[in-house]
Amino acid sequence: MTASIITTLDYQGKLSLDDKISKYIDSIPSAWETITVRKLLGHMAGLNHSFEPQVNGSYLLNYSKEYMLEAAKNTLMKSVPGTDWEYSDQGYFLAGYVAEKATGKIFDSLMTNEFFKPMGMTNTRFLSQDNIIPNRAAGYIIKNGEYKNNRRQWQFELTPHFGVMSTIDDMIKYDKAITQGIINEKVFEEITTPNRIFFKDNVQQYSYGLGWQVHDFDNRRIVAHSGYTGTVYLKDLKTGLSIIVLTNRDANQGTSQDVLAKRIAKEVDKSFPNF
Repeated sequence: MTASIITTLDYQGKLSLDDKISKYIDSIPSAWETITVRKLLGHMAGLNHSFEPQVNGSYLLNYSKEYMLEAAKNTLMKSVPGTDWEYSDQGYFLAGYVAEKATGKIFDSLMTNEFFKPMGMTNTRFLSQDNIIPNRAAGYIIKNGEYKNNRRQWQFELTPHFGVMSTIDDMIKYDKAITQGIINEKVFEEITTPNRIFFKDNVQQYSYGLGWQVHDFDNRRIVAHSGYTGTVYLKDLKTGLSIIVLTNRDANQGTSQDVLAKRIAKEVDKSFPNF
């Protein structure tokens, strides 16, 4: 979603994916000089994944965007920008910060007014630990073979790297918006075009676009992305089949949501590739 809204801003001429982030962020570290918006969205900026300060191994209850920005500036680089791929919450936080500076709008409001409201997503919102959210599902983890509460009580002022809460009905509306033009066709093509290729042979190519994992199989492109809380969104661009799995169990414990999505896709479409 973050890659979609920022690429939409590029399409609208409000920023460029090839802008250096120094255009929008003051007093950046010298190591950030060559980082562009595109590198942030493609996880090619050389930044670490986690960057939020902790105390005794625990997150704080509240993080302001300026506090997070300073923490990001003080986090050591993982690699030289543009040379390697590293999944980075830090990069997506900075991308959201850039979007706010480019538009003069709060990121949550930008996403809501540009996407959620026009799409009719009335049950979708950004995480707020203070608000009472009807029908909110609690999160769980499996620890030593037993279910436990997933204790994530921290609150971030700016959350382009995570924090959207939704329902299956609203996610269907989001999916329809891709074909109905609320998310422009050229924008969607941009973010689902391979930006970094990880693996390629005569039949298959595995790569990453901007916010999407991209899998190619003999002229058949499948894009997908999972979420930490046990969610996945998978879309076959050849057939139009979309699979959306929302769970409330921490990812990577037991049968993953990615495996579930692929099994469901195979049940619906027997020609769906195995990967």
